[in-house]
Parts: sequence; C-alpha cells; structure tokens
Amino acid sequence: MFKKGTAIIAVVALLAQISILSFKPATAEAATSDISASYDWQQLKTGGGGFVTGIDIHPSGNVVYARTDVGGGYRLNDAKTGWIQVVTANSMPDESPGGHKGVVSLVSAPSNANAAYMAFGDSVYKSGNKGDTWSKTNVSGLDNNANGDARTTGERLAVDPSNENVVYYGTIGNGLYVTRNGGSNWSADAGIPSTGENVHGVQDVAIDAGSGTVSDGGVTRTKTVYASVYGKGIYRTDNGGNSWYKITGSWPADNGNYTDMEIVSGALYVSGGGVWKYAGGSWSQINTNTDIWSIAVSPSNPNKILAFNGGGTPYRTTNGGGQWTQLDKNRVTGSGDVPWLSWTDEGWMSVGNVAFDPVVPDKLWFAQGIGVWTSTDINDSQLTWTSLSAGIEEMVSNDIVVPQGGKPVTAFWDRPLFYHANNDQYPSQHQPSSRFNSAWDLDYSYNNPNFLVASISDHRFCCESDGQAFPSGYSTDGGQTWTPFASVPTDMHFGDIAVAASDTNNIVYLPTSNRTPYYTTNRGQSWNPIILPGTESSYDNGQYVGGSHFAYYLNRHALAADTVNDHTFYLYHNDKGLYRTTNGGQSWSLVNTTLPKGWAVGWFNMQIKAVPGKAGHLFLTFGQLDQASYSLYHSIDGGTTWTEISAVKDATSIGFGKAATTGGYPAIYLAGKVEGDYGVWRSTDEGANWSKIATYPKGIYDNVSAIDGDKDVFGKVYVGFKGNSFVYGAPSGTNPPSGDSGVGSGTGLNGTYWNGLNFEQWVANRTENIDFDWGEGAPVSGMNTDNFLARWTGFVQPRYSETYTFYTSSDDGVRVWVNDQLIIDKWIDQPATEWSGTISLQSGQKYSIRVDYYEKTGGASAKLSWSSATQSKQIIPSSQLYTQ
Repeated sequence: MFKKGTAIIAVVALLAQISILSFKPATAEAATSDISASYDWQQLKTGGGGFVTGIDIHPSGNVVYARTDVGGGYRLNDAKTGWIQVVTANSMPDESPGGHKGVVSLVSAPSNANAAYMAFGDSVYKSGNKGDTWSKTNVSGLDNNANGDARTTGERLAVDPSNENVVYYGTIGNGLYVTRNGGSNWSADAGIPSTGENVHGVQDVAIDAGSGTVSDGGVTRTKTVYASVYGKGIYRTDNGGNSWYKITGSWPADNGNYTDMEIVSGALYVSGGGVWKYAGGSWSQINTNTDIWSIAVSPSNPNKILAFNGGGTPYRTTNGGGQWTQLDKNRVTGSGDVPWLSWTDEGWMSVGNVAFDPVVPDKLWFAQGIGVWTSTDINDSQLTWTSLSAGIEEMVSNDIVVPQGGKPVTAFWDRPLFYHANNDQYPSQHQPSSRFNSAWDLDYSYNNPNFLVASISDHRFCCESDGQAFPSGYSTDGGQTWTPFASVPTDMHFGDIAVAASDTNNIVYLPTSNRTPYYTTNRGQSWNPIILPGTESSYDNGQYVGGSHFAYYLNRHALAADTVNDHTFYLYHNDKGLYRTTNGGQSWSLVNTTLPKGWAVGWFNMQIKAVPGKAGHLFLTFGQLDQASYSLYHSIDGGTTWTEISAVKDATSIGFGKAATTGGYPAIYLAGKVEGDYGVWRSTDEGANWSKIATYPKGIYDNVSAIDGDKDVFGKVYVGFKGNSFVYGAPSGTNPPSGDSGVGSGTGLNGTYWNGLNFEQWVANRTENIDFDWGEGAPVSGMNTDNFLARWTGFVQPRYSETYTFYTSSDDGVRVWVNDQLIIDKWIDQPATEWSGTISLQSGQKYSIRVDYYEKTGGASAKLSWSSATQSKQIIPSSQLYTQ
C-alpha cells in the first residue's frame, strides 16, 4: 500500500551549475522518397467499439447506412454480412490530415437507391454511387458536431421520396436548410424558428410519402413534411415547405426534447416526454414513459410498436399503445461477426436509433453504442440482438506496444486493452475484464518483453463503487491476461506509466491533473511519491500539482523508461524541461531546460519515446498544436542534449521497429510532415532521411494517435487513429505466410437461378461450387436454356496468407466481388473466356464473395478458380466455400 511519510525530494543541480543544457545544431534538410506504392495496408481487426448513432434503410431494403460519432459512416455490403467505410481519402473530394470525423446524418434517396446525402464536416455531401464517391454541395459553415450531446436524436437529413433533388436538413445550430436542386443551392427556411443554441437545433425531419405532391417553380415534391425543433415545438408543412405551422402546444409541450420521429400510414409518432401519436389533426399520448429514446413502428402493422429507453430496455405494444409489455434483452454474436461485442459488459445498451426493416417482417435494426445489431426475435418476452458489426472499426486509439517476439497490444477509450493473437481475426474479449473502462498508456520491459504495464482509469467519473474503476496493472504473458496493482494511491489515476528495462518490479507512474508522480520497487504492492526538484512549492489548495499531465483526455506520453539502462526513466515536464532518474525513481535530476516548454507547447499532446536497444537514445515530439509548429527532437545522451530534426514537423506519434539491416538502427515511424509533406514516414538511418509509406493508410485520413513498429519484421508498422482503431502495413510480400490453415469444412455457396436477364422469375436455390458447362442445355429443370441469370453468394476461405488470383471462365457475362472488392467485371456477351483479378487474403479467414453470371444465347458455362504462390490453380473446392 501507499507509504505515508515524507515525500521523496530529489536532488538536482541548479540551472546555473549545469554546463551542458543546449541543443546541437538542427539537422540539414532531409532527403525524402515516396515508397507508399510498395506498401500494403490491412485492418488490425478489433471490431465495432464506438457509438453508431443512427441507421438508415432504403425502402427496398437493399441499401443500409450507419453513421458514427467519431469514425465516419458505413454502408452494408451486398452480402449483408459486414460494413464498408464510405468516408475515405478516395471517396471524399476534400480530405485533409485529421479531417476525418463523425457523421451527423447519412441517408439514401427513396426514389434512387444509388443516391445518398451526408452531413459531414461543415457541409452536406452528395453521392450517386452509394457512397463510393462524394461531391460537396453548395453549402458550408454549418455547425456539424457529430459527437455532441444530441448526436443520436432524429435523422436530420430527409430526401423527398418523389424527388431526390429536394432535401431537408435540420442543422444543429443553423436552422432548417432546404435545397430543391440537389444541393446546387441551399437556403435557410425562415418558417422554422431558431433554437438559440448549438447543441440540439432542428432535431428531426420526416416526410409523409403518402400525402401527395405539389409542384411549383418547376419542382415537384411531397406535400407534408414535419420538423421537430428543440424547445420550440414540432412544425408541419402541407405545401412542400412553402409555409409551416406549429402542431404542438400544451400537449405535447413546445419545450420538448424530441428524440425520435417517424411516419407510418400517415400517422406521426414522436418520442419526447413519452410517446405521442399525431393523426387526424390531434395528438394522443400512447406511452407515458419519459425516458423513451427511440421508437419503431411496424410498417406492415402499425399497432405493433417497440419503444426503447436510453439503455435499450425494450417495451412492446401490439394494440397501438393500449397496453405495453417490458421485455428482457440479450446479445449473441452473428456468424463471422465480432465475438467480444456479445461478451463485454453492455447491460446498458446505449441507443442511437431502432428501426423496422421495410421489407423483412418483424426484423429490427439497432444502431447502438458499440456497433449494429439486428433481431427477428421480437414477439416473445425476450428480445435477442444479433451483432452485425464486422467491418466497423470505430475505437478511439490511445496507445500500442508490439514487443519483440510478442503480439500487438492496443489501448483504447471505453474498452481498455486488446491482445491481438491474430491481426486478421477479431479478439474474443478485451482486458483486464468485461467492464467498461479506458486504457491511456502502455509500456513493456525491453529485456522481459512478456512483462507489460498499463494505465487504466474509467473516465465516466460515475461508477467507482464497484472498486474496479482504476485497475491499472501488469501482465506477465505479453498482454493476454492482467493483474491489477495491489495498491493504488487515491490520486494515481489516468496519465502515463513506464517499467524498467530489466527489473519488472520497478515501475513509475505519472498521474493526470498534474498530481504527484509515484514509483514502486515491488510491482505495485506499495508506492512512493515523487516531488520533482524545482516543484516543491507547486501546491493548490493543499494538493501537489507539480506533475506534468494536466488533463486526463490528452494523448500525452511524457514518461519513458530507458530500454538498456535499468532503473533509468525520463520525464518531460511542461514548465521545467527534462528530468531523469537512474535509481528507479528515488531521486531525479533536471538534465535539460532548453527544450521547448511552457504554455502551450509543453502542456498538450507531446510524446517522449526511448529507442529499443539503444542506451540513452530518445525521440521527443510536441504533436500537433494550433497556430504553432514544432520539430522532432533526438537525444543520444539520456536527454542532456538534443538535436532538432527540423525537417520533421507536427509529428503526432512516433514508434520503432526492426532495423533494416542486422545491427542497424531501429526503424523509426511517425505521422507528421517531412519537408512540409504530410504522411506516415519511415527512417532507417536515425532520422537523417525519410521515406513516405502512406499519406492516409487504408484511406483513413483521421488523426494518427499511436504508432509502433514490429520488432521482428522489418517494415511492418501499426498505426492507430482517433476514431478508426488500428491498421497495419508492410512492404508488399514481406508479411510471412502464416502456413496452411488446412482443408475447410464448407459445402459451397448459395446459388440462386433466375429466368430472364433482370431477375424476373426465380427458379431454384442450390448449395454448390462453380464448375459448370451446360452447353446449350438448362442449368436446372424448369429453367430457360438462354436468357437466364445466376448469382452465388457466401464466403471463401483461403488456406494461405498470400495474394490470390481469382479466375473466371464464362459464356457469357460475369462479375466477381471478394471482400466487397470488385475484382472481375466482364458483364459482356462473350464465348467461354478466362478473366482474372487479384486480392491479398489471410489464411483461414472467411471473406465475403459474390459471383453474378448471365447467359444470353448459345452455349453456357461458368467456372471459378484460384491460385496463389503456394496454391496451385484449381477450381475452388466446396470445402473452401461457405453459405454463412
């Protein structure tokens, strides 16, 4: 436990007595190269994790979008097995470093499934290809805060079902905006009042598709539209927006917080101060529960309504609100989905919104705090949610370590630690327990790389009674399992942590709120406070505030352990400079005062990192600061003197990996600007020269918040983002094959056969691989011999981690998608012709696959083969193909 006694006051020489506290000259201009084309990037699979704040389902049921609070937006893939990010450097017209963020609203156009609109950044964007690419409409300067307190209310965008160019947008702080020409021009509608605040605004817009249309000014549009306005009431127009009138008053009140609104069979349903129904010009309250957050009304039976409170507790009525039944709820993992989502403690299922599927009866979709869920189990006493979050990666990354001989361990907000036994498989759980928490900093003992330490603290500040809010601790098995420290001082929360190079009992902790740093020599059985020299008078209301971590939420790593010299630690102080201890934390010396410091450079998102295997070698960056730019700094004498690497600016994170040559300097990785060019960079010569390995890894232009290199594979690096979890990259072909995963247990794909060239008449379903030569006959009984279609869907499982070539031989047209990538596109009349496409796949992993085929006239054949460096060319066997 904490030893109550006199604090350790370290001894330091006065600044005037220190002879060398200076910089070496800044390095000369660095040589740069761009090798990004040679790098392959993959998702480090974690899965879900962040708040999916809303979901939109096209009336056809074939296009589904999900929006998130910090990690962009997603579209459900064609196989409906996972999600595709639609906010990427390739899809957006105006990406910029760190410009990736959450989405306020994302909807399809009811009359055109290819068209979509998205409120993002300070504008509204439009797509004509389901979000594959976006163009910015003619509006800017909007207050689009996707992570604000009203992030889950309503759906703010509404596209007119009779005219995809008529769009309403209920903004957060700018009123109701309307365009009638597809975004070429927008105007604020004066008929809707301002809320006078910029948190809620116009919360929801709903269009009554059955109300008929009106035409004027050459624009046809739907007559009746509703807009809910925070604290002002609900407004209605019956002339397509030419004029509006308020329909609320005393019942329901105007001053409501209207969390959800939808229209079924001409009736308006609203949640806010209960559940309300507006029909025939009058209101009725059909549920008095004031905590209802989302409502779902069955499109096929409006008497069946489900309502959900803020924690996801479901209530059901089957008689239009006459009686309600509270239901239980539970969670299961969907096929091939993220297993930890159903394992984690998520009794309080934070609600984005819930909606009925417009086509599948009694199917619900749930946009939720850690992912997307569906259910068809809604008619008994327990509602079972099945996860459907594969492809969504919305964790907020804080740190990563990749010890030599070990596996990546990642640290996040909300779900603290993940051990990644396989980069390409979702973890089954997180550490240190199933409880909600956040991990802020990681370190490992360089000479005992299985020993890791972590700073873990619950940032909700509400839930400490269970004694598990602050489980900072250690792992002795590379991060697979964790042990909380036996004692934790009352102010030793959040902040940074470091462990000695060899002595795993020696740990230093730097808490947040500038509280007292601590050290232990017995692995956390007890802790000793540290008063840094020169900070002896730093007290506020009797509390020591001479530390160097002033706010828990900062991505600040101001503490590091030397990787060679045991018991040596470094601490950057925001006002003083660099401190060093060589006796495990007992005494500290201020060894440098000339590094940039003071407000604001020294206070925010700086990082200091010790170079693996190099005694006294350090790198330091001050991150990205508003209205200021700072270089990267390097020391080779334990922080006494520093060299400014002036070619590097605004590096948000740095890390190290295996050297390019035996005995060479560890590879350095960073995200920042080199000679003014932003990207992720690598240096193999101690920072003298730099190679760009990506501008935006995997198209993600989010802020990079964590980096570490693989200590066993040169060139392999892991990059974490503020809202998109982690990716990993390596030079093409350098990821070693993981070996043969063996023959699979599949039975084939779902084969569906149709007469006609536009799916006119379904004929048969079969489970099979694709190896057919029908000649001039029919594939199945009752089918045409010409003019027919076939579609095969499911999953393909490679045996080796290699680049695969897929081959088709078909007469006539064929298209092939693997992992949602179109790799063969030959939708043409042709004799039996072979085509091919390539894609990198991982051993044993199941990837979605879809093959479309048509036969026009004459002979008919369809074959699907594959090959790789290890896999000889063959028809893909049924054993490697799965229906689910």
